[in-house]
Amino acid sequence: MTKRENIITTATTLFNQKSYTSVGVDRIIAESNVAKMTFYKYFSSKENLIEECLHERNLEIKSSIFEKINNINNPLIRIKNIFNWY
Repeated sequence: MTKRENIITTATTLFNQKSYTSVGVDRIIAESNVAKMTFYKYFSSKENLIEECLHERNLEIKSSIFEKINNINNPLIRIKNIFNWY
């Protein structure tokens, strides 16, 4: 896992546990075990990091859904699988 991925993973975990507003950059840096300079190399701000976390989450959700319906041609079964996924 790259340092950038580590920061995103750590931040996502913290955001899910606490909230976006209650977790600060310093805590994310500390729990990611990266230098402050490294954090700012990848993310210009906390808002930029949040955007990236949400983007990654969106990709994971899409991938998970497509995995459930990819090989199914019947539209009703596809919808049922999406419902069951949810």
